[in-house]
Amino acid sequence: MVALSFNLTPVKKEELNVIATEGESLTLACTFETSNNKNAYLFWYKQEVNDFPKFMLQRGSYVPGNNAEEFPKEKFDAQINDTSVPLRIQKLQPSDSALYYCALKPTVTGNTQSLYKNLWRSLKTPMTTAMAFEGEEPSGNTRG
Repeated sequence: MVALSFNLTPVKKEELNVIATEGESLTLACTFETSNNKNAYLFWYKQEVNDFPKFMLQRGSYVPGNNAEEFPKEKFDAQINDTSVPLRIQKLQPSDSALYYCALKPTVTGNTQSLYKNLWRSLKTPMTTAMAFEGEEPSGNTRG
């Protein structure tokens, strides 16, 4: 048995450590509030030790979601509802141990060399999340 450790920083400020067993499935929660929950657009990122956060997947209320190539939907999936977008990870492996971020658009964008912060606040929940994109055109505001 291999114990895997997960850290989670969701849109609502909470920090969780989750321990799971290799081969099992795991669901990481992410809850959010916006002035218009019916039109939410959320992202999941994975950050391994000494690395930048990598885009995993995005889900929107009215748009089809997509997964980054290295995070196939068969292993990493999320379904958005009114106030949450839980991430389901199937067949856990030691390589899945990482810090996972859930982000609500608009948020931070950048490139692999440097990151730029865009702060966004709803009336109730402040949020700051770091993201970087590798080989993809980031959405939102960018600076070269």
